[in-house]
Amino acid sequence: MNSEFSWTCPKCSRQVPNRLNTCRCGYQQGTSPTGTAERLPTYYPVSPYKFVILSVLTLGAYQIYWFYKNWAFIRERDHSDIWPWARALFAPLFFDSLSADIKKELEGEHAASGTGLWLSYVLLNAAWGLPDPFSYLGVLTFVPLLPSVNRINTLNRHQREISRTTSMEIQFSAGSVLSRTFAVWWRNLVPFATIAFLVHSPFIIATALYGLTAQGDSNPVTPVALVALAMTLGPVVAQWVLSGAVIFGVLTHLQGNEATVRESLRVGLRYLFPILLVSILQGIITFGGMLLLVIPGLIAMCTLWVAVPVTVTERPGIWASIKRSSELTRGDRRSVFSIIMVLAILGFVGSSLLQGVALAISGPQIAGLVAVLTQALLGTLGAVAMAVGYHDLRVSKEGVNTDSLVEVFA
Repeated sequence: MNSEFSWTCPKCSRQVPNRLNTCRCGYQQGTSPTGTAERLPTYYPVSPYKFVILSVLTLGAYQIYWFYKNWAFIRERDHSDIWPWARALFAPLFFDSLSADIKKELEGEHAASGTGLWLSYVLLNAAWGLPDPFSYLGVLTFVPLLPSVNRINTLNRHQREISRTTSMEIQFSAGSVLSRTFAVWWRNLVPFATIAFLVHSPFIIATALYGLTAQGDSNPVTPVALVALAMTLGPVVAQWVLSGAVIFGVLTHLQGNEATVRESLRVGLRYLFPILLVSILQGIITFGGMLLLVIPGLIAMCTLWVAVPVTVTERPGIWASIKRSSELTRGDRRSVFSIIMVLAILGFVGSSLLQGVALAISGPQIAGLVAVLTQALLGTLGAVAMAVGYHDLRVSKEGVNTDSLVEVFA
């Protein structure tokens, strides 16, 4: 880079454009090479949940903006004459070069190529031209970009996420809760999915039996009635057990340990009756608010969001759990509403896509079974969000540590 238009960082020897006062290593002009000036953002950082939601809602258009911002950063960093807007519009052609640049910045000169991600990005973009419902696969173009999104966030992260936190290290926000929710859910996907399928197994079996009965010539009244009853009550009871089990698993994970499937199920079954009563009261209050022009119902839903985690961890009683949830969410209900809406949108899109593909391939019976399995898996994600939200509210507002939250299960 021409020295007329740049200065040399004495800390890392990079050439920095004159219009920038701070090097990417953190050195700021006017300080000593060992200074600790705050580092400017590298590339275009955006939280994964925000990237996914905006990509889905805009059918991929947001990705063009994301590409543009990153290429604009590279042009400024390297003082080059590239056209960010052109590389953004023709993103599939330049996907691999951007991915390699980000990976090299994080892992060094010998970072491996991401050809597989580039190919999957190209194929998913091409899926828009397929007949329905396979064209819906085009919505998933955000998936090959997530590794780059995460690498950018890693480059911009000053401190790595840790399990044990204090009130000075964590503040309750929608972005923080969603990011930690997806991280905890992914790391515990196998045990949580196992628990979900175990507690939903009566409903899954009932759905399969209903499909077989519908295909037969006979129509016995009693089996069909029993199956219908199981299909109605099964998922409700299963979700109550699942909530208690997953809350225990999440808090144990945040403590730095791992709960077994057996331990989690034991907690879920132990608190089934209190969770049942609190959930019924929570549903009555929310439904009553919905009858009053919807808005009061949404407020009630956000106010009572952590009533079940309160019931499991603090055991204050049914009505006291409702009041305690109201106390914890006070001042943060907009963030709670954002969390609920993001999870609802993701659940709707994911469930619709899977059921549409199953319906097109194998018919309504298999599609119904896929719907049940999807509901079971999404139930774990909602329970993880409640547990993480409850944890962060307690830590940020009351300064408690994770150990004290888990001690009640000893």
